Amino acid sequence: MRTKIPLDTRIREFAEKLAASTDAARTSDELLAYLQFAASFHHYSLHNTLLIFMQKPDATRVAGFHAWKSLGRYVRKGEKGIAIMAPIRVKANDNGQEDDAEAEGGVIGFRTVYVFDVEQTEGEPLPPDLCVSRASCSEELTEALVSFARAQEINVEFTAVDGGAYGRSKGGLVEVDDGLESADRFAVLLHELAHEFLNHRHRRSELDRKTREIEAETVAHIVCHHFGVATAAPNYLALNGADGKEVIERLEHIVGTIHSLIHGITSHQEIPAQSA
Repeated sequence: MRTKIPLDTRIREFAEKLAASTDAARTSDELLAYLQFAASFHHYSLHNTLLIFMQKPDATRVAGFHAWKSLGRYVRKGEKGIAIMAPIRVKANDNGQEDDAEAEGGVIGFRTVYVFDVEQTEGEPLPPDLCVSRASCSEELTEALVSFARAQEINVEFTAVDGGAYGRSKGGLVEVDDGLESADRFAVLLHELAHEFLNHRHRRSELDRKTREIEAETVAHIVCHHFGVATAAPNYLALNGADGKEVIERLEHIVGTIHSLIHGITSHQEIPAQSA
């Protein structure tokens, strides 16, 4: 009899496989594909993006059976669901108090639920805002990113940067070379803001300088790709050298930063962002 492997174990094993693949070569096609995939699913947690990617790496939009039904679409008979984890939240008792006051955030556990990709459904066309997106030029993207950074109390200055660098992260202040072309300016600004969001100034005891640069460059490349700004893939990817114990933690930092930057840019744009 085949034993069913728990979802959390499958996630950990797959994440460790991604990390190992970055040691075997300068770049890992599978890790790159996953990070690009995760960028498109920025409303989902790290664990659920890993689960969806493991089961259906060509998925483009997923939702539950009843969510699709509410949009006038129906899951085709015989389609296999994609297992993800949904939180189990405490319920208020008759006095309006949570049954478990110690449950942080009201979540007491997780359960398995199933979602389906749009290609597994049929019915009414999706509303334009769910299936159509428009690209913005890199100047507009940079403006949105600067607005988002300042909303997070990170000042951005376009100026001459000393030391031959294109940009610097100084903890609450980011400097970007004012001589850069628009696409490069966007990419460098992303790189320096990634340092800020990854909290690299306070993680120097955990990560050496090379690793910090790899993480920031990976984040910048994935976010550029998501918005259709062409950049070269970094020589090394963000999990290079990570061991089994730190893989999930490193991925949480990286994917969380990618999601934060995408949300931030999109929320400060007048034109919706292009999905990868």
